Amino acid sequence: MAIRKKLVLLIVAVSVPVFFLATFMQNWGASVAEKNLQDATALVPMIVQRTSSAKEYCPAIIKKLQVGLPELQQKKSTASVMRSYLLTADCQTAMARHSEAANSYAEMVKLEPQAARWHGQRASALLKAGRLSEAARASRLSVQLKPDDFRWRLQEARILSQIGRFDDAVHGYEQALKMAPLEQVSAVADEFNKLQQMLGNPPYDPHAEQHHGRL
Repeated sequence: MAIRKKLVLLIVAVSVPVFFLATFMQNWGASVAEKNLQDATALVPMIVQRTSSAKEYCPAIIKKLQVGLPELQQKKSTASVMRSYLLTADCQTAMARHSEAANSYAEMVKLEPQAARWHGQRASALLKAGRLSEAARASRLSVQLKPDDFRWRLQEARILSQIGRFDDAVHGYEQALKMAPLEQVSAVADEFNKLQQMLGNPPYDPHAEQHHGRL
Protein backbone atom coordinates (compact mmCIF):
# COMPACT_ATOMS: atom_id res chain seq x y z
CA MET A 1 0.00 0.00 0.00
CA ALA A 2 2.82 2.34 0.87
CA ILE A 3 4.56 1.51 -2.41
CA ARG A 4 1.40 2.24 -4.38
CA LYS A 5 0.99 5.59 -2.61
CA LYS A 6 4.58 6.51 -3.38
CA LEU A 7 4.06 5.51 -7.00
CA VAL A 8 0.96 7.71 -7.28
CA LEU A 9 2.81 10.64 -5.72
CA LEU A 10 5.68 10.11 -8.13
CA ILE A 11 3.35 10.08 -11.15
CA VAL A 12 1.67 13.28 -9.94
CA ALA A 13 5.04 14.89 -9.30
CA VAL A 14 6.12 14.12 -12.86
CA SER A 15 2.79 14.82 -14.59
CA VAL A 16 2.13 18.28 -13.17
CA PRO A 17 5.37 19.87 -14.44
CA VAL A 18 4.92 18.15 -17.81
CA PHE A 19 1.38 19.55 -18.07
CA PHE A 20 2.51 23.07 -17.24
CA LEU A 21 5.45 22.77 -19.63
CA ALA A 22 3.15 21.60 -22.44
CA THR A 23 0.74 24.46 -21.72
CA PHE A 24 3.61 26.96 -21.68
CA MET A 25 4.97 25.64 -25.00
CA GLN A 26 1.53 25.81 -26.60
CA ASN A 27 0.97 29.38 -25.45
CA TRP A 28 4.50 30.34 -26.48
CA GLY A 29 3.96 28.83 -29.94
CA ALA A 30 0.72 30.76 -30.37
CA SER A 31 2.42 33.99 -29.26
CA VAL A 32 5.22 33.50 -31.79
CA ALA A 33 2.67 32.80 -34.52
CA GLU A 34 0.74 35.99 -33.69
CA LYS A 35 3.99 38.01 -33.60
CA ASN A 36 5.04 36.69 -37.01
CA LEU A 37 1.57 37.52 -38.33
CA GLN A 38 1.80 41.08 -37.01
CA ASP A 39 5.23 41.51 -38.58
CA ALA A 40 3.98 40.18 -41.92
CA THR A 41 0.95 42.48 -41.77
CA ALA A 42 3.28 45.46 -41.55
CA LEU A 43 5.87 44.27 -44.08
CA VAL A 44 3.98 42.55 -46.90
CA PRO A 45 2.09 45.62 -48.24
CA MET A 46 5.45 47.39 -48.73
CA ILE A 47 7.36 44.38 -50.05
CA VAL A 48 4.82 43.38 -52.73
CA GLN A 49 5.13 46.77 -54.42
CA ARG A 50 8.25 45.50 -56.20
CA THR A 51 8.75 42.05 -57.69
CA SER A 52 12.44 42.03 -56.77
CA SER A 53 11.66 42.77 -53.10
CA ALA A 54 8.91 40.16 -53.07
CA LYS A 55 11.24 37.48 -54.44
CA GLU A 56 13.87 38.38 -51.87
CA TYR A 57 11.76 38.61 -48.72
CA CYS A 58 8.48 36.78 -49.32
CA PRO A 59 9.77 33.17 -49.16
CA ALA A 60 10.93 33.63 -45.55
CA ILE A 61 7.71 35.42 -44.62
CA ILE A 62 5.57 32.69 -46.17
CA LYS A 63 7.54 30.01 -44.34
CA LYS A 64 6.97 31.71 -40.98
CA LEU A 65 3.27 32.15 -41.71
CA GLN A 66 2.88 28.51 -42.72
CA VAL A 67 4.73 27.29 -39.62
CA GLY A 68 2.43 29.40 -37.44
CA LEU A 69 -0.82 28.32 -39.10
CA PRO A 70 -1.41 25.19 -36.96
CA GLU A 71 -1.06 27.31 -33.81
CA LEU A 72 -3.60 29.85 -35.10
CA GLN A 73 -5.95 27.08 -36.20
CA GLN A 74 -5.69 25.42 -32.79
CA LYS A 75 -6.67 28.71 -31.18
CA LYS A 76 -9.68 28.77 -33.53
CA SER A 77 -8.73 32.32 -34.48
CA THR A 78 -10.46 32.46 -37.87
CA ALA A 79 -9.60 36.13 -38.44
CA SER A 80 -5.89 35.47 -37.87
CA VAL A 81 -5.94 32.35 -40.05
CA MET A 82 -7.66 34.29 -42.86
CA ARG A 83 -5.13 37.11 -42.59
CA SER A 84 -2.28 34.61 -42.74
CA TYR A 85 -3.65 33.06 -45.94
CA LEU A 86 -4.30 36.49 -47.47
CA LEU A 87 -0.77 37.74 -46.76
CA THR A 88 0.60 34.49 -48.17
CA ALA A 89 -1.51 34.93 -51.31
CA ASP A 90 -0.35 38.55 -51.68
CA CYS A 91 3.26 37.41 -51.54
CA GLN A 92 2.68 34.54 -53.95
CA THR A 93 0.95 36.89 -56.41
CA ALA A 94 3.80 39.40 -56.20
CA MET A 95 6.24 36.58 -57.01
CA ALA A 96 4.02 35.46 -59.94
CA ARG A 97 3.32 32.13 -58.24
CA HIS A 98 -0.29 32.31 -59.29
CA SER A 99 -1.23 28.63 -58.84
CA GLU A 100 0.07 28.78 -55.27
CA ALA A 101 -1.91 31.99 -54.69
CA ALA A 102 -5.03 30.27 -56.04
CA ASN A 103 -4.48 27.47 -53.53
CA SER A 104 -4.19 30.00 -50.69
CA TYR A 105 -7.45 31.62 -51.78
CA ALA A 106 -9.02 28.14 -51.91
CA GLU A 107 -8.24 27.77 -48.20
CA MET A 108 -9.92 31.11 -47.55
CA VAL A 109 -12.96 29.97 -49.53
CA LYS A 110 -13.23 26.94 -47.22
CA LEU A 111 -13.39 29.26 -44.21
CA GLU A 112 -15.74 31.85 -45.76
CA PRO A 113 -17.57 30.09 -48.62
CA GLN A 114 -20.23 32.80 -48.90
CA ALA A 115 -17.73 35.62 -49.46
CA ALA A 116 -17.75 36.58 -53.15
CA ARG A 117 -14.43 38.37 -52.73
CA TRP A 118 -12.40 35.21 -52.16
CA HIS A 119 -13.98 33.38 -55.08
CA GLY A 120 -13.27 36.41 -57.27
CA GLN A 121 -9.67 36.74 -56.19
CA ARG A 122 -9.16 33.00 -56.61
CA ALA A 123 -10.58 33.31 -60.13
CA SER A 124 -8.07 36.07 -60.88
CA ALA A 125 -5.16 33.93 -59.67
CA LEU A 126 -6.41 30.90 -61.62
CA LEU A 127 -6.71 33.01 -64.76
CA LYS A 128 -3.12 34.24 -64.43
CA ALA A 129 -2.01 30.65 -63.83
CA GLY A 130 -3.67 29.57 -67.08
CA ARG A 131 -6.19 27.37 -65.27
CA LEU A 132 -9.04 28.80 -67.31
CA SER A 133 -11.87 26.34 -66.71
CA GLU A 134 -11.29 26.55 -62.95
CA ALA A 135 -11.16 30.35 -63.23
CA ALA A 136 -14.53 30.35 -64.99
CA ARG A 137 -16.12 28.25 -62.24
CA ALA A 138 -14.68 30.42 -59.46
CA SER A 139 -15.78 33.58 -61.26
CA ARG A 140 -19.31 32.20 -61.68
CA LEU A 141 -19.50 31.61 -57.93
CA SER A 142 -18.45 35.19 -57.17
CA VAL A 143 -21.20 36.51 -59.48
CA GLN A 144 -23.81 34.20 -57.98
CA LEU A 145 -22.90 35.34 -54.48
CA LYS A 146 -22.85 39.04 -55.37
CA PRO A 147 -24.69 39.58 -58.67
CA ASP A 148 -24.76 43.39 -58.36
CA ASP A 149 -20.99 43.75 -58.05
CA PHE A 150 -19.49 45.25 -61.21
CA ARG A 151 -16.03 43.82 -60.51
CA TRP A 152 -17.13 40.21 -60.60
CA ARG A 153 -19.42 40.72 -63.59
CA LEU A 154 -16.57 42.22 -65.60
CA GLN A 155 -14.13 39.57 -64.48
CA GLU A 156 -16.49 36.82 -65.56
CA ALA A 157 -17.03 38.43 -68.97
CA ARG A 158 -13.27 38.60 -69.54
CA ILE A 159 -12.73 34.98 -68.52
CA LEU A 160 -15.60 33.73 -70.68
CA SER A 161 -14.14 35.62 -73.64
CA GLN A 162 -10.74 34.00 -73.08
CA ILE A 163 -12.13 30.48 -72.99
CA GLY A 164 -14.17 31.02 -76.15
CA ARG A 165 -17.65 31.20 -74.65
CA PHE A 166 -18.36 34.31 -76.68
CA ASP A 167 -22.17 34.46 -76.39
CA ASP A 168 -21.90 34.22 -72.61
CA ALA A 169 -19.10 36.79 -72.66
CA VAL A 170 -21.28 39.24 -74.63
CA HIS A 171 -24.06 38.83 -72.08
CA GLY A 172 -21.51 39.28 -69.28
CA TYR A 173 -20.19 42.53 -70.73
CA GLU A 174 -23.73 43.84 -71.22
CA GLN A 175 -24.55 43.10 -67.58
CA ALA A 176 -21.28 44.63 -66.38
CA LEU A 177 -21.86 47.82 -68.35
CA LYS A 178 -25.28 48.26 -66.76
CA MET A 179 -23.65 48.57 -63.35
CA ALA A 180 -20.27 50.08 -64.29
CA PRO A 181 -19.19 53.29 -62.51
CA LEU A 182 -19.51 56.22 -64.93
CA GLU A 183 -15.76 56.79 -65.03
CA GLN A 184 -15.21 53.21 -66.23
CA VAL A 185 -17.99 52.91 -68.80
CA SER A 186 -15.93 54.19 -71.73
CA ALA A 187 -12.97 51.87 -71.13
CA VAL A 188 -15.18 48.81 -70.61
CA ALA A 189 -17.22 49.69 -73.71
CA ASP A 190 -14.01 49.89 -75.78
CA GLU A 191 -12.98 46.48 -74.44
CA PHE A 192 -16.40 45.05 -75.21
CA ASN A 193 -16.40 46.48 -78.72
CA LYS A 194 -13.17 44.68 -79.57
CA LEU A 195 -15.02 41.46 -78.87
CA GLN A 196 -18.05 42.68 -80.80
CA GLN A 197 -15.89 43.54 -83.79
CA MET A 198 -14.22 40.11 -83.72
CA LEU A 199 -17.66 38.45 -83.66
CA GLY A 200 -19.06 40.71 -86.40
CA ASN A 201 -21.63 42.22 -84.07
CA PRO A 202 -22.70 45.88 -84.11
CA PRO A 203 -20.71 48.06 -81.71
CA TYR A 204 -22.01 48.92 -78.28
CA ASP A 205 -22.74 52.64 -77.89
CA PRO A 206 -22.54 53.68 -74.23
CA HIS A 207 -23.97 57.13 -75.01
CA ALA A 208 -27.05 55.62 -76.65
CA GLU A 209 -27.45 53.28 -73.69
CA GLN A 210 -27.23 56.19 -71.23
CA HIS A 211 -29.78 58.15 -73.26
CA HIS A 212 -32.10 55.16 -73.38
CA GLY A 213 -31.72 54.78 -69.62
CA ARG A 214 -32.76 58.39 -69.04
CA LEU A 215 -35.87 57.91 -71.15
